[in-house]
Amino acid sequence: MKGILLSLISFSFLCAASFFSIRVYRGKKYFHIFLAVLPFACLFYALLFCFLPPNLYFLPRDLLEPSRLVDFGNGLLVLLLLFHIMWNAVYAMILTGFSSELTVRLFRHRKQGLSIEELMKEFGGDQEIDNILSWRFPNLLNGKYISAEGNHFYLLPRGRCMAKIGFFLKKLFKMDVEG
Repeated sequence: MKGILLSLISFSFLCAASFFSIRVYRGKKYFHIFLAVLPFACLFYALLFCFLPPNLYFLPRDLLEPSRLVDFGNGLLVLLLLFHIMWNAVYAMILTGFSSELTVRLFRHRKQGLSIEELMKEFGGDQEIDNILSWRFPNLLNGKYISAEGNHFYLLPRGRCMAKIGFFLKKLFKMDVEG
């Protein structure tokens, strides 16, 4: 139990350090920040585990793991799993995810929406049709995140909620977002 509780504390450290680091980072490769902070969080966990007593001054005897190695491993595993969840949620979906970026752009242009030409210019590059657009748009349309009216796309309430969360987090992390 000690390892699990200390992994939660270390995860809080990891989140705070990641948040601060992303705010001062000026590059576009945010995964570097997460990967750089992870070893420090693991070291922080290991130091806490080594220097604090097995019962953390408050745990009852029933909750103590008899093997220090198993307790340490359990906590480290929980820390790594929490990191993986954070990586997926914050990095992959919110900070750099295509759907999140698309909904934030539509949120910024909520009154007039965005035409397929404007979206292709922003996301498609020089290609005739971008593979991401060809499979993400149907998913967003079917999931009721966006709607297509004529040649323009607009956010639906579900997409607006997703966009507000993404917009807020991008502002919070001081990422390139206007609005």
